[in-house]
Amino acid sequence: MNLSDKSSNVINALKCILCIGVVFVHGQINVGEAQLLGTGSWSGQMADYSHFTLFQELFANLFCDHVCVPIFFILSGFLFFLKMPDAFDIKWFGKKYKSRVKSLLVPYLIANAFFIIAMVAFDVYRGNTDFDLWNLLKGFWTKEGRLPADPPLWFMRDLLVAIIFSPLIYISIKWLSWFIPFLFGIWWIVGVPNAPEIGFSVKSFFFVSTGAWFAIKGIDFIEKLRSDWSILIFWAVYIVCIYLYKHYDAEWLLRLSVIAGCPAMIATIKLLANLAKPCPHVFVVCTVFTYMYHYFVPQLLWRLLVIPLGTSESSIFVAFFLGVALTIVGFYFTYILLNKLFPKITSVIVGGR
Repeated sequence: MNLSDKSSNVINALKCILCIGVVFVHGQINVGEAQLLGTGSWSGQMADYSHFTLFQELFANLFCDHVCVPIFFILSGFLFFLKMPDAFDIKWFGKKYKSRVKSLLVPYLIANAFFIIAMVAFDVYRGNTDFDLWNLLKGFWTKEGRLPADPPLWFMRDLLVAIIFSPLIYISIKWLSWFIPFLFGIWWIVGVPNAPEIGFSVKSFFFVSTGAWFAIKGIDFIEKLRSDWSILIFWAVYIVCIYLYKHYDAEWLLRLSVIAGCPAMIATIKLLANLAKPCPHVFVVCTVFTYMYHYFVPQLLWRLLVIPLGTSESSIFVAFFLGVALTIVGFYFTYILLNKLFPKITSVIVGGR
C-alpha cells in the first residue's frame, strides 16, 4: 500500500502539531512558584489563578500529554508496516531494523548522551564531583523512575521496544486480526500492571499495534477517516469522558477519552491540512529536533518571563504561551544554523530525516 499525497501531507502536519503539543506539556507553569518569582516574596496568600490552572490541566495535561503521544505511536506502527509484503519476510524486517537504528536508536542515544553530559557539567559547576557511573549510564534507558535522561524520549525508547517485537505483532495480527490491538486496548484501559520502567508499555503496544493493523490490512486510515461534521461526535465523546473523569477520578475514563481524542485530533488536522498548503519538510524536521532537545527550555523561559510580566492571571497566560512560542522559534533557528554549519552531523542527530 502506498500513501496518497493528501495522507502524507496530513501525517507531516500531525508530526508538527504533535511535537508542539509536547512542548506545551513541558511548558506548564507552577503558579505558586510563578507568584514567588514575580513578587520576590511569599505573602502566604495565593492569588486566584483558577481559570489558568483549569485551562492548563485540560489543555496541556489531559489533552496534549495524553493524546499527542498515542497518535505518535499509531503513526509509527502504521508507517513501519506500510509496505510490508503479504508473506512474512525476515529480510524485510532486517532492512526495517537497520533503518530504525538510523532514524530512532542513534538520535535517541545522542540526545540522552547530551543530557547526561549537561547534567554532569551542571553538577561539576555546583561543586559536586561524586558521580555514580552506573547511575549515569542508566540515563540511557531509565533514570529515577521510568524516564531516560532526556525525559520526552521515553516515547522513542518504548517505540524501540515495540519495534523489536514487530515480527510477533505482524504474525499475531495476521492470525488474529483486530483481536490483538483490542486485547492490548482492554489491558491498557483496565490498568493491568505492566513494566513501563523497562520500556515494556502496554500503552505503546496498544497504539503501535492499532497503526500496524491498518497498514497490514491495507487500510489508509487517514484517507478513510471523515473530516466533516462527524468530527463533532469524536470531540463530544472526548469531552464527556473528560467531564466524567474530573468528577469520578477513574483512570479508565481518562483512557477512554484518549481513544476518542485520537481520531478527533487526526480528523481535525486532516480538515485543516486539506485547506492549507503542504507542511514544508524543514518544519517537520525542526519540530522533531525541538521535541528531542526542548525539555528544560520552556521551563526556564516561563520562570524568566513572569519576573517582568508580573503575576496577574493574564500575565501567567502570556508567560505560558510566550515561553512555548520562544522555545519553538529558538529551536527552529538553532536547527537551521546547525544544518548550515554542520549538515552531516545535524542529519545524524535528527535520524537522517
